[in-house]
Amino acid sequence: MSDVATFATLPAPSATKLIDGMVADNLVYRRVDVHDRRRVLIFPTPHGRALHRRLSLAIEEQQQQLVERVSPDGGDGLAVLLGRLIAHLDAEQDPGRVQARCK
Repeated sequence: MSDVATFATLPAPSATKLIDGMVADNLVYRRVDVHDRRRVLIFPTPHGRALHRRLSLAIEEQQQQLVERVSPDGGDGLAVLLGRLIAHLDAEQDPGRVQARCK
């Protein structure tokens, strides 16, 4: 849970409540790590995967429409600039994450 809290930039109790709600909504389920019983692993349910796919497609469509409105080159220049901005912000927050995101 601490990894989830860190990634989501939430306090641990808030992340736990968030995951509790996702479990209640049948979006994810928890399992104890067989290699380290102190850890709890979180996995998406089929319902959670389906929702993720639908939301990802909707977000992608919205992003494409926005890019087409503001960037005549099809978004290539905008994508490069936003990528640089994200890398810069990640480097300030956690230098190790930049390499993982860029792979």
